[in-house]
Amino acid sequence: MQSGCLPTPKRPSENARRAFSAARAVCKRRRLPHNPPFSRKQNTRPMSEPAAVFPLPDEAAAAAFAAAFSDDLSAPLVLWLQGDLGAGKTTFARNLLRALGFTGTVKSPTYTIAESYPLPGFTLHHFDLYRFSSPEEWEDAGLDELAGADAVCLIEWPDKGGAYTPPPDITLTLSHQGAGRRAVLQSHTNHGRKSLEAWIKNIPAAR
Repeated sequence: MQSGCLPTPKRPSENARRAFSAARAVCKRRRLPHNPPFSRKQNTRPMSEPAAVFPLPDEAAAAAFAAAFSDDLSAPLVLWLQGDLGAGKTTFARNLLRALGFTGTVKSPTYTIAESYPLPGFTLHHFDLYRFSSPEEWEDAGLDELAGADAVCLIEWPDKGGAYTPPPDITLTLSHQGAGRRAVLQSHTNHGRKSLEAWIKNIPAAR
C-alpha cells in the first residue's frame, strides 16, 4: 500500500467501509510523485504552454530534431507521441535512441506494448497502446511499474490508455506536411517546460 493510505479500521461502519473502499481505489491508481494531479475521468492536463511548430522536410531534419532532445534529456519525464499511423512516432523514438548512443535493435512495441532500453542515467521505455481494447489493459499489464523516477517514457496512442496513462510533461504531435513532417511541441508541467526550452534551443531550425 502506498504512503498516505490508512489501514482498514477494525470495526468500520457502513459509511467508513465505503469511504475506505473509495480511498483504496484512489491509492491503487495514484500516479507517481513526478506526475501532477489530474482528473482520472477526463485525463485533463493541468497546464499547457503555447505550442512550438517545426517543419521536418526530410529524414535528416527528423533525425536532427530527435537528436536535439537527447542533449539535455533526463528522468523522470513522460512524452506523449501523437499523430496518425505513419506520422513518424516510432521513427522519432528510433532517432532519439540512436542519438542517445543505443546501438542495438529498436523494435516497434505495437505487439509487445512496451520496449525498454537501459541507458546511462535512466531507462527509456517506449510504449505503444494502439492495440488496447480498453484502458484497463494498462493496469492489467503492470505498466505503472515501468514509469518510475528513473525512467523516460515515450507513449504512442496515449488516449487508448484513458485515465490510466501517465499525464504528459510534453506532447509531440506529428503530421504529414508535403514530403516531410510537421512537429508540434507543447509542455504541460513545469518540468516539461524546462525540458522543452532546452530542446528547442538545440533544434537547428530554431537557432
